[in-house]
Amino acid sequence: MQNVRLQKLTEPMRPELATTFQRVAEILSKTRNGRPLQLQFSILEKEAEEPTPWSVAITKEGAQVEPKAAERPDVEIITASETWWEIAEGKLSPLDAFLTGRLRVRGHIERAKRVFLQDLAAAGGQLPDWLR
Repeated sequence: MQNVRLQKLTEPMRPELATTFQRVAEILSKTRNGRPLQLQFSILEKEAEEPTPWSVAITKEGAQVEPKAAERPDVEIITASETWWEIAEGKLSPLDAFLTGRLRVRGHIERAKRVFLQDLAAAGGQLPDWLR
């Protein structure tokens, strides 16, 4: 499938996971123009019993990233760490990951769609007609 991919979150090389969420926060603080948003990423590691939570809060004052669960997330993204890396490196579309069961979404689906297929999308990405 040829779907919208995210802007590269890993320049110039694969950083720590925290860096990718900082990059998400930077991009969203610009593209959302002060509209608040609370994201939670639940990252599944191979040996861990519980997912590692990361919260990204966008407010009028800016953005904040913390390695903890969000109190009341608008959207929760649940995925394996390797899937997140593929998405963050621009190799895998979040939509393709979702459609193949590699990424799950909880919460406001329309907000998730806007965030991942528009706000964070790389230039030139095209939404499939059925999603418009």
